[in-house]
Amino acid sequence: MNFKNLLPWIVLGDFNQTLHPEEHSKPSSLNIDAQTRLFREALLEADLADLTYKGPKFTWTNKSKTNLTAKKLDRVLVNDPWLSLIPDSIAVFGEPDFSEHAVCTVILKPSSVREKRPFRFYNFLLHNEQFLDYLTELWYSTNVTGSAMFTISMKLKLLKSDIRTFSRDNYSNLERRVEESHIRLLSAQQNLLLLPSEASRFLFQRSHINSIKGGDCNSAYFHRLIATRRSSNHIHYLLDDQANLNRLPMKMRLASWGLNIPTACCFCNNHDETREHLFLTCTYSTTLWKMILERLDPHRLLLLTWEELLSWLRLPSPSTPTTLKKLGTQSLLYNVWRQRNSEVHLTGFSPSQTTFNSIDRDIRNTITARRHKRKFSPLMQLWIR
Repeated sequence: MNFKNLLPWIVLGDFNQTLHPEEHSKPSSLNIDAQTRLFREALLEADLADLTYKGPKFTWTNKSKTNLTAKKLDRVLVNDPWLSLIPDSIAVFGEPDFSEHAVCTVILKPSSVREKRPFRFYNFLLHNEQFLDYLTELWYSTNVTGSAMFTISMKLKLLKSDIRTFSRDNYSNLERRVEESHIRLLSAQQNLLLLPSEASRFLFQRSHINSIKGGDCNSAYFHRLIATRRSSNHIHYLLDDQANLNRLPMKMRLASWGLNIPTACCFCNNHDETREHLFLTCTYSTTLWKMILERLDPHRLLLLTWEELLSWLRLPSPSTPTTLKKLGTQSLLYNVWRQRNSEVHLTGFSPSQTTFNSIDRDIRNTITARRHKRKFSPLMQLWIR
């Protein structure tokens, strides 16, 4: 198996062993026994996993009429190079016939027959002022001869195509239009914050004049204003352009409750725990970013700010799809945060290489689960290159 990571492998047949307790129709326990553990370790060592399959869950039965037992003993296992070479392959299990085992067929390229989608009525159509009038006109203009039940059934069936047409004409690309509207809303809110109205300027100037008048007499009111202004002018933390705090307040909140919790970064202990430091500039995170960028963007320098990270994710690249960038970033942020919580709560610490192995496994599993989608089919080959 020295070439397991270079050549495409497919291993299929009767393994005479289940991989999970639920693969037995009558499991004695939900615990993992020694044989199952050895089988799992063998598959992990060989870098093999189940190929996507269709058919019954159990592939073996004892054919007993009094004490029927069924298990999944037959499998089709493949490695990552196989999925990169033949991403659309699929296994099909049939029902057991004369044998106790189910017949299995491996289809390398399934036929792309487009199935007709079932009709689905969306409730948001009822909020359209024109829809009810449109539907009423169609209902009474459709002539069907027959019994009352037959008339209702046929009218409902004939209305499906008209409802689909109305929905397509008024709500096509609904998700994209909602996203565009959301972007315009954020832009309008930002412009409103950056461009205060004349009334806001007047009130701002009036407040300063009142403060000056109150200080002419050197009163206690004047000194309270000075103390309040000093507090309000103090920079406690910075906000980005979307009004997000560049900090992680959990440790500070625990410390304010009287718990002995250090507020410094738990990885390096020499910097405040901010969002950019924990996920981008800490030595623990930079080591992970170097390993990820080595696969995704070898010529890219390390990302130092949150704005650089967002720009890199949005920037299209001819060699690396943005979907793969987002998968890598999402998995890194999740695993760094999970490791940080483990360190804070003293449940264990993993070196950066172990964390990267977890990131690599998360990305592979995500791509494998969605490899039948068009934009996910080439990602495995790009990730393991």
